[in-house]
Amino acid sequence: MTRVFVMGNGPSLKDAPFNLLENEACLAMNRINFMWNEVIPGLKWRPTHYLKIDHNFYTHTTWKDEVMEVVSTGIPCYMWDGFKDGLPEKHPNHDTLPDGIGDHPNITWLPRCEHHYYMAPNPMGSQGWHEPVCTGYGGMSTMLQIAARMFDEIYLLGCDLNYGSDYKKNHFTDKYCDDMRDRSEMDNLNMMKLHEMAKECSPVPIYNATPGGSLEVYPRVNIMDVLNE
Repeated sequence: MTRVFVMGNGPSLKDAPFNLLENEACLAMNRINFMWNEVIPGLKWRPTHYLKIDHNFYTHTTWKDEVMEVVSTGIPCYMWDGFKDGLPEKHPNHDTLPDGIGDHPNITWLPRCEHHYYMAPNPMGSQGWHEPVCTGYGGMSTMLQIAARMFDEIYLLGCDLNYGSDYKKNHFTDKYCDDMRDRSEMDNLNMMKLHEMAKECSPVPIYNATPGGSLEVYPRVNIMDVLNE
């Protein structure tokens, strides 16, 4: 049996036992580099797989450096194909993503599917996983689909789910988010929808090893018990 630890970026992630995860398959996303740059300086752990499918236009001045810090390690990366060359000049958001990072041999480029821009509970939003990958409801949903294709068991960490109106408190560091608009109701609905969908669609079992939080869709397990098996 092969297992993978799929990581959200919730507050509890800063307390994950990274020293025990160094030899484990770990799939992380977005601004995970803040963990070793801001939260635990000197941390040796790095994810074995990386994903970035979402782009917040508030971070358009920093995203390249953050992404390339992980891409340059050579690990397998799965990324929205818009990050390759940027958005075309006629696109309304061209000025926030005018160019990309170019091609790299360790990146698998993913197109955004027809469901990507529909938020829960819009009935036009995704109702299930599909080929080649459903990007509806964001990076965590996409990451779970990729993990389910490669591993026999999935364990979640950092999936606290309980977004509040203060976005400085919604992630493992208060520097994680640049967009301070209150999107908590939408984010909580999207997170719950994607996890309910994953429970129904995943061909492999998913367990929640996040300490605390409010995600009760999957069976709960203790991370230390899992690592000590």
